[in-house]
Amino acid sequence: MSSLVKEKIFEFAKEICNQRNHESELGFWIFHPDLTLDAINHFKAALPNVKLYYAVKCNPNPYLVKFVTDNGGDGFDCASLNEIKEVIKLGMSPEKITYSQIAKTSYEILEAYKLGVRLTLVDSNEEVDKLSKLKNQIPDLKIMLRIQSNDPTADYSLGGRFGLEEDEIDDVLNNLYEKKLNMNGIHFHIGSLAHSSNAFRNGLRIAKETIDKAKKLGYNPNIIDIGGGFSHEVSIDHFGKVITDTIHEFNLDDITFLAEPGRYIAGVSFSYVANVIHKHKKKDLIYYTICEGSHGAISCTSIFHRTYDCVPLFPKGGKMYYSVFGGQTCDSHDIVTEKNCEELNVGDWVIYYCLGAYSMSLCTNFNGFESRTRPIFHLPLQDTKETVKLPSDIEKNGIPALWGLPGTWDL
Repeated sequence: MSSLVKEKIFEFAKEICNQRNHESELGFWIFHPDLTLDAINHFKAALPNVKLYYAVKCNPNPYLVKFVTDNGGDGFDCASLNEIKEVIKLGMSPEKITYSQIAKTSYEILEAYKLGVRLTLVDSNEEVDKLSKLKNQIPDLKIMLRIQSNDPTADYSLGGRFGLEEDEIDDVLNNLYEKKLNMNGIHFHIGSLAHSSNAFRNGLRIAKETIDKAKKLGYNPNIIDIGGGFSHEVSIDHFGKVITDTIHEFNLDDITFLAEPGRYIAGVSFSYVANVIHKHKKKDLIYYTICEGSHGAISCTSIFHRTYDCVPLFPKGGKMYYSVFGGQTCDSHDIVTEKNCEELNVGDWVIYYCLGAYSMSLCTNFNGFESRTRPIFHLPLQDTKETVKLPSDIEKNGIPALWGLPGTWDL
């Protein structure tokens, strides 16, 4: 993020804080359309052979989903019926949705099919057998085999739970053939916050070999979904070059390629502004309680085992103290930031820049704190008054896809 953009967000946040009073001490989100659009455009430029299917699980906020739909997104990676319903409600064709879930109930398979979704995946004989029992009701369902190609250096490894190891592929592929089910492509995911481009290369190698085997059975697979793992911590241009070069090297140019970036898009799409509601000073250490924590808007700290930096919105200067920022819950491990910081007072505000990935989607109401219902304010898009336009029946601060509110997306 450039210093100019950061300053714009900073000043916008201050303006909002100055308008709030003690009856509205809770935090709020700021949506950055410009940064989101830049991320979409950069991703598509770095991977020109690959369609962008945004991973809804990373942040299902309707403003973001709608923005991706209207600004270059080619489709969506959904892992549940509610995510599918949300995406359709916000204007995306069901034909551009991948139901990227290895463990689906028969009900979910049939309901997704009724909604028009035609692409899913399997990684076990049991899932193949489940689809086989339903095949007369889902005759044109496209099926991808999920394979394993993990990045051992990824910050969040997917381990061995998802995907077929190389010595398992033939058995499941043959089962698809024997059950007379479709086999349309390959899917893999190297892990979240990936670092190694070799994992993409290895995944494409296995995909190529599996496609060749499938062709010998009479199939004609034409899809490879390379999953996610992209972030702003590792150059997307580097990953893009390795992926593009490997596609050419393995003669895969006639294949339709999909990718499922979540963090790369959502990570820069929102910042969070929190209020200091409690302070406990101990010599050279100060504990601050802010209105959010690891069970709420800054929940990404717990799952990814990292703390995040915050910046005072109204700095006063003065002596620096080692400062610990935590949430309101009674969990002593509810810590989100540790840093040297000037002394703050109760009522001060701090901002967490670019906190859109796996934050809103992981919010809980633990201890009764309603972290899921924080307002969202927009930065103007390219210095205009334009904002994201949503259907009138969608609440601006709702994230229904993961909150058990199926009625909101009743189709």
